[in-house]
Amino acid sequence: MLVVHDTTEFEFGGDSKRDGLGRLLRPGQGFFGHFALAISADGDREPLGLLSLETVFRHDKAIPRKKRRAKDNRGESARWRRSIDQSEARLDGAARAIHVMDREADSYSILSALDAAGRCFVIRSFQDRVLADDETRLRAAAKSAKRSFDREVPLTRRPRIEGPKGKRHPARNYRIATLSFAAKAIEIPRTSDAKAAASPTLRLHVIYVWERKPALGEPPV
Repeated sequence: MLVVHDTTEFEFGGDSKRDGLGRLLRPGQGFFGHFALAISADGDREPLGLLSLETVFRHDKAIPRKKRRAKDNRGESARWRRSIDQSEARLDGAARAIHVMDREADSYSILSALDAAGRCFVIRSFQDRVLADDETRLRAAAKSAKRSFDREVPLTRRPRIEGPKGKRHPARNYRIATLSFAAKAIEIPRTSDAKAAASPTLRLHVIYVWERKPALGEPPV
């Protein structure tokens, strides 16, 4: 079973300010919903039900990243771990879950907690970490891995969506993409903001995925 975790915005239009709603990524008012959806892992990807739901309201003004202090942390990032724990509690051992999360979940604390609990997971990488050898970076190590297999994957159409730079995905038309996969074992050191994590290093497998253009005979891109 796949358990897909993600956050989405609920935006309410109108010029008048509504009580209880907060700021969003772009101008507007609303709230965020963080979901954990169970999906069959047999290739049909059939939705099986919602395992976790948490609402997040941002009532305060945004604080620039460089000016944030420890006391400014409202625990919003911990929603990923809470969602995992709630999902596992509801499953109660009835099925083995593979937790799938986007790059916002790429933190040593989350990785360490999943590893310590013996969970299966796939998390999209966000940080180009320095590995335990203090020399190699994660992306360079991933790119050096030997290609294991290719697969044709249908990509759905995605319209152009306005929003802050780095918070929006580029538009694309529906197409069939040929993706190549490579895997490699790596070891990452504990980060300074994850002091509570049990292990000083984590040994993980990183999977590098890129789109190929075999019809044109071009190298991987």
